[in-house]
Amino acid sequence: MRVISRLLGTAAAAGTMLLIAVVPASATPAQGDYYGTGTGATVRYATQSALNHALAQARAAGFTNSQCAPAGDPAAQFDGELWTAEWGVHCTG
Repeated sequence: MRVISRLLGTAAAAGTMLLIAVVPASATPAQGDYYGTGTGATVRYATQSALNHALAQARAAGFTNSQCAPAGDPAAQFDGELWTAEWGVHCTG
């Protein structure tokens, strides 16, 4: 029984090592621009929502918040009821 468990343990460790060798260490791109949109009752809330949306897209691509900075100025418009804003972030790895 001990021999079987040792063989299974060795096979599992070898499989893990093979998987580590096949999967690249980092799949994060070197840099990228990500844009988001947001709505809110005030310009501040709309632009913060747009920034959060852009950062969420950057995180989905593999970046962390600390690797990203706001790009340019936000654009906002009022439709008579809510503000809609667009803003982007530039991320570097």
